[in-house]
Amino acid sequence: MALQDNGSTVPEQQGDFSAERLALNEDLNTLRITRGNPSLRTIADHSKNLVGHTTVSKILGGTGLPRQEHLLAVVRVLLALDHDGRLTGKLVPSNDPGLQPWRERWRTLAHLHRQRPDPLPPGPGAEHNGTPPAPADASPAVGVSVRPPRPAALQAGPGPTAGVPAQYKRLAMLTGHTGAVGAVAFSRDGTLLATGSADGTVRLWNPATRQRVGEPLIGRTRAVYAVAFSPGGTLLATGNWNGTVQLWDPATQQRIGDPLTGHTGAVVAVAFSPDGTLLATGGTDGTVRMWNPATREPVGQPLTGHTSTVYAVAFSPDGTLLATGSRDGTVQLWDPATRQRVGDPLTGHAGAVVAVAFSPDGTLLATGSADGSVRMWNPATREPVSQLLTGHSGYVVAVPFSPDGTLLATGSGDDTVRLWDTATWEPVGQPLTGHGGYVVAVAFSPDGTLLATGGRDEAVRLWGTAHPL
Repeated sequence: MALQDNGSTVPEQQGDFSAERLALNEDLNTLRITRGNPSLRTIADHSKNLVGHTTVSKILGGTGLPRQEHLLAVVRVLLALDHDGRLTGKLVPSNDPGLQPWRERWRTLAHLHRQRPDPLPPGPGAEHNGTPPAPADASPAVGVSVRPPRPAALQAGPGPTAGVPAQYKRLAMLTGHTGAVGAVAFSRDGTLLATGSADGTVRLWNPATRQRVGEPLIGRTRAVYAVAFSPGGTLLATGNWNGTVQLWDPATQQRIGDPLTGHTGAVVAVAFSPDGTLLATGGTDGTVRMWNPATREPVGQPLTGHTSTVYAVAFSPDGTLLATGSRDGTVQLWDPATRQRVGDPLTGHAGAVVAVAFSPDGTLLATGSADGSVRMWNPATREPVSQLLTGHSGYVVAVPFSPDGTLLATGSGDDTVRLWDTATWEPVGQPLTGHGGYVVAVAFSPDGTLLATGGRDEAVRLWGTAHPL
């Protein structure tokens, strides 16, 4: 799909409803970013009661077939905003020529929705969950007998709860942000939780008391898309809408030096190496940049190879690999020391790769995609580990492992978080629900007793377990 100057798209022929819906969602959210990344509430308010907050969340979250008038209402609002998110006047009129491509896209979706195959009936080795069968070339879905073994380092040890995945329950909702919460991160000692938002602020919280710590960190940007603590907890890095990276001192809540500049688009991913000597950043300019946090200087030339936005970056636990996921649908592995690619790109997802994460022992790499699935890879061989995790009906935008590796959490545009047992790759309990919109960020606390989630409903939620992992 090609994004036009007026924010609309040129439709392309697609043979699959899910693929076309996800592609439409990517273009809607690209349009949203170019119009200042307004909050769900702002879009709903500007629509003059044509569409509500929850409906906006579902449309931008890639859930189901929206009503045509609701989709067009969202587009009319976005097209009426300037690049700073300010309303330039009245809504774009319903007969504006710029809306026609979006109408055509909706008609294509409606046609494909009617042509979808019926779900498979219940049968051996599969649950009847209302999901159409996977393509013939797809990996086996959850519930079949082919499963990768749990890495040796993650095998159950002595003790009554060792190796047993924990159950999580809703504990609290942290409020204060006035825009979508797109990033959450715990400090290494677990005493701080940082949250970044489309309102342009970072907030620090005490996870034990669930109270804010100090005043919001306000940078020189309209939106904060990524946050990460350094291993020692002395630095907090934020990736920003204006293409910069800012370093902060969490203790004093003061900026450290000038912003790091070099990206030519928004910075949407940040990660420190395990020893804290490198900071990797990914952006909408399609590049990955490496920085020395101590000197705040770039390290070498940008890493190029992706052809579109780099949504995710993650170091392996031993620091010898850097994984990057992109809108181009691929995952690249890099050697941080030489800044060279390691092997060919990992391919298989049918949509943008929005999240990447290594298991605690480094033997698995999880990737989440706009195609609604999670894939597992062996980083050493760069081969898929036969399992394909399915169940979400929207983007999978977060894939963190629990600290002991017994759980994988997945956050999605279907407004839910799912937990998976890494020994069996079966779901653990029911999906975690409560967010009133797209779940954008998920993080485990260092001891595994807490799970933090951020969403487009402008809320941060804490979930807890009865015992440490």
